[in-house]
Amino acid sequence: MAVLQAVEMAEAINQLGGLLFRDKLIGAASYNTFKTVSVHLKSKKRKKTWRHEITPTTPITFSRVADETLEYITPKIYTKISVDDNSPHYFNQLLSALEIWSSSGKPISRWHVDLANKNNDGAYQDGPLFHLQFGGHWPTAQNREIDMPISIPRWAYPPMDLILMCEVVVANFFPNKWQELRKVSGWNMSIREAEKLCYKGFFEKMEEINSSGENKTLLHAMWADKWTTAKET
Repeated sequence: MAVLQAVEMAEAINQLGGLLFRDKLIGAASYNTFKTVSVHLKSKKRKKTWRHEITPTTPITFSRVADETLEYITPKIYTKISVDDNSPHYFNQLLSALEIWSSSGKPISRWHVDLANKNNDGAYQDGPLFHLQFGGHWPTAQNREIDMPISIPRWAYPPMDLILMCEVVVANFFPNKWQELRKVSGWNMSIREAEKLCYKGFFEKMEEINSSGENKTLLHAMWADKWTTAKET
């Protein structure tokens, strides 16, 4: 099964947060957020239905990074994730957002990996079930005028949780540290656990379509209203 027990995810999150703090990639406040999430999940023990949230007002804030044009920028991550072993795609809710802020406090760019929303009638919004999207609403920005005026395109993309988002940030903004962390077994263990949760069902869906012989593209099959995954039992 792709869904990890809550205690397994707690250990992975706790270990990754500790390594980020050890290497001075995050500060004490963000490390405490990791520990809070880990303690919450550990209390759920072996359950395979669990949730956690890191709010936009208390994000995982990485150390600032030198930038050629903006002097310094700061990556921030927040997430809202609910998993359920009884769901056909394992997630009841998924939002993993990355924001980039300038040293002067100006929002620069925002990306998020999302599970398609459901409308009031229960139908999914138009687009891939799991998708990557640029822009959207900046929850903590003072000016709503910076929100992107359009919500498309939505790119078909595998789910990503807190751990996988952190790996993306480290790999892109702290490449030297990433090269070091890739040699650390605890780092790799944490990420592999997240990959089991996020990637297994997505790539099984790709393989299902590739081997089905249907006259249907992958994007068509991954459209929210067409995704019909039969989980392994």
